[in-house]
Amino acid sequence: MAREAKLALISAMIDAHLADRRRSDAVCTLAMRAGARLGMDRDRLSRLAAAARVSDIGLLEIPRTLLSPLSSRARDAYAKHPERGAEILKEINGFDDVVDVVRFHHVPVQVPAPLESRILAACEAYCDAARIQGAFLARDVLRRGQQSEFSKEVVETLLAVLRSARGSEQPDRVSALETIS
Repeated sequence: MAREAKLALISAMIDAHLADRRRSDAVCTLAMRAGARLGMDRDRLSRLAAAARVSDIGLLEIPRTLLSPLSSRARDAYAKHPERGAEILKEINGFDDVVDVVRFHHVPVQVPAPLESRILAACEAYCDAARIQGAFLARDVLRRGQQSEFSKEVVETLLAVLRSARGSEQPDRVSALETIS
């Protein structure tokens, strides 16, 4: 089976498991825009696109009923899904180039990781938060995760991509939540 067919099949399985049929496309599109804005070449963008489609393959081992809300029983499995996903991808022919991107896509900022992994983490967080909380609060998730969960450079780039997708390069409004502390 060709790599593109495998990518489509795996991403469809992940989307179905997460009950969001457009999640892989949304993460991939956003990641590609951020990667391009960060100056990635065609090969890195291709690797990023593939990783965006399969990064959560490790979640397929967590029963769907435990994913939402994430039960205490599933938290450990969820924390291990990037490593498990990397192991699964090593077993599937044709995904060696994305194994490390998947493995490191949820490590803290202090741990060295490929830029592609940093982009994926922020894009997944944004897409998941936007689905539940809306785009405005999802941008706050990114801002609040800077320097702990997400790289500052990636967050700034992603916010610029989101602003330009709305048709202007105007700065985001400051959330009312930021004044409450």
